[in-house]
Amino acid sequence: MTATELSSESVQTVSAIESLAKIIWLSKWREGTFAMLSAAFDASGSRKDQAILLVAGFVSTVEAWVDFDREWKQRLAKDGVKWFHASEFAHSVGAFEGWRNQERRRQSLLADLVAIIQQNVHKKFATIINHGIHASAMSPLIRKTFELEAYPLAARTVAKKVMDYAISLSSRIAPEFVFEDGDLDKGMLIERFKKDGYSPPIFRPKKDAINRKTGLVRSEERRVGKECRSRWSP
Repeated sequence: MTATELSSESVQTVSAIESLAKIIWLSKWREGTFAMLSAAFDASGSRKDQAILLVAGFVSTVEAWVDFDREWKQRLAKDGVKWFHASEFAHSVGAFEGWRNQERRRQSLLADLVAIIQQNVHKKFATIINHGIHASAMSPLIRKTFELEAYPLAARTVAKKVMDYAISLSSRIAPEFVFEDGDLDKGMLIERFKKDGYSPPIFRPKKDAINRKTGLVRSEERRVGKECRSRWSP
């Protein structure tokens, strides 16, 4: 049979994952286990206007994120909502206009979204930096030279936690790191990750669906940030 006579039915397509598994485990490739992790993070608290910076997010497998995305959108659609922002939800504005006196509806949505997170994510990671302490501990030159402004430092720290977690699962694939775009010192974060040998960070705009999921993370960020400011602010 010539190459031109090969039909689509006679050609077997081998996935990239299967090929990688065969390279790693050889004849026992079917017994191997991959921990394909994706971490979605968000930052709150710019050094220009806040005392505290918090980078927080969730880690899960790629497969679980797919399930998460489907379930999250389906639950929001049930209430005619396209995305979830904790600030809008808290004040019944934007997508939640008219929800102010519908407490049962509000509690039902919140409980369901929290359940979706709990069912699909594996672990939560966070790093908090006090801008005042950080600035006094390192000179501007050191921070600039080694890409150690608060944001890249916090992001790199949570990335290290995720890497340690991946190693504990015997993962042979580097985790994917997803951050919301638009935060201060983004360039430093990219360079810091590159120098430390981490996967290049992926930046998604606020309107991207994966970042709409972080509404509940932002709510937790504000709670922790408020507590930290009450402890550390003069």
